[in-house]
Amino acid sequence: RDTMPGKPLARGDGELDNIIKAANERGLLDGTHSQMAQRIRRAANGVLHNPDDTNRDAEDIVSCARAVVEHLYCEARAVQ
Repeated sequence: RDTMPGKPLARGDGELDNIIKAANERGLLDGTHSQMAQRIRRAANGVLHNPDDTNRDAEDIVSCARAVVEHLYCEARAVQ
């Protein structure tokens, strides 16, 4: 996050949402991976705010998380 050019990202409420949006705006995430990251964020919020709620889509969420991280890692390597 600190290495992303542009204005500093907001902290606090919606911090992860802001980070995902900034990554998308700066071309670090494409539309598909941005949507995956938002899905991961919403699922994580669901678990944090309602720990009794079981997530039946856990395998899909983990798959999305892996795809987003791999995409960011490949983009970072391409810039070097």
